Amino acid sequence: MDAVQAPEGYNSNIHGLRGFAALWVFFAHVYLGAATAGFYPGQWHPLIAWVMDSGRYAVDLFFMISAYLITESLVRKSHVGEFLVDRAIRVYPAFLAAMLPLAVMGMLTQARMFGDTAPQQWPLMLLANVLLLPGVVDMPPILGVAWTLSFEAAFYLTAAAAFVLIHRGHRELAIGLCAAAGLLTFPQYSGVISFHVGALVYLYRDRMTQVLRNFHAPLLTLIAFIALWGLFNERYWKTDTGLTPLFAAIGIICFVLQLILFRSIVAGAGVLCAVLRSRLCQFMGTISYSFYLWHTPVMYFTKRWVATNVVPDYGAAAGVFAFAALSLPPAMLIGYCAYVLFEREAGRRLHRLYRRLRGPQVDGRAAVGA
Repeated sequence: MDAVQAPEGYNSNIHGLRGFAALWVFFAHVYLGAATAGFYPGQWHPLIAWVMDSGRYAVDLFFMISAYLITESLVRKSHVGEFLVDRAIRVYPAFLAAMLPLAVMGMLTQARMFGDTAPQQWPLMLLANVLLLPGVVDMPPILGVAWTLSFEAAFYLTAAAAFVLIHRGHRELAIGLCAAAGLLTFPQYSGVISFHVGALVYLYRDRMTQVLRNFHAPLLTLIAFIALWGLFNERYWKTDTGLTPLFAAIGIICFVLQLILFRSIVAGAGVLCAVLRSRLCQFMGTISYSFYLWHTPVMYFTKRWVATNVVPDYGAAAGVFAFAALSLPPAMLIGYCAYVLFEREAGRRLHRLYRRLRGPQVDGRAAVGA
């Protein structure tokens, strides 16, 4: 999901966390797909369902990573215009390559949202998706997982504006802008607070290292965060009552746990970071964005095949295993091909084109407000 390329200060733990989060999201969709199709085994222990379903909160890990690297990128570039162009080049080739074929198929078959709206509205829907509005704005995305990119784009713009304000001496306005953006988007998705976590960890990483030098248990912290965050979101999304002092306190604890978790991962501490540095997590970290975009279209077809050809003869448990086993390899293969073609090669060509059109570089200090 995360569309941020590793900067010069490459950190294998952060890169591996991307891969870990991408795989966790995949297994969350295995659980969700099997459950909605009616073949998730009811006799399996609830803990298995909890672990798989908790992958929905891996999106928050992506947001932490994005905020950390974006903050670092802004500090290094000192050129907001260049930063925004870099983000567009990073996001759009892979996104459009995944979204546009689905849009064409949807229009031809009148599937998904296209069947519920008049053809005259289709261009507007397509434009809204190209502008990454679904998610922040209450409208369905053509590519289901792309709702997260709306929050990514909102963060890019907020961070760039805050950076300009800080360099013009308006630090208080920058802080107010970030707080206002968080409050406005929190009702759409509470996980937007993870952007603040990533930015704070980057800005105060040295100070946090001193405070947390004797506490390095990212795996336990992750488990505690997911358990409490799930409890908080169950209350937040499924009740009409306001937050009680108890659940407000739980939300604050979750925020602190995220700070501790992400700082520990950045520092490379604990058993979890050894897993993140494994070849699988590193490879998945490289293709994570394209994998994230393409894994659900792949799963759409494999789920149908499994429900028809595996579950009736071999049962629900075999169906879940077949669903995962038949979905993951092609999703990884397509994700890798999309990474090579659209993230790496198309990105290089677009960057070269941008440099030719831009001409000689301008002075970084003069470009801050560009």
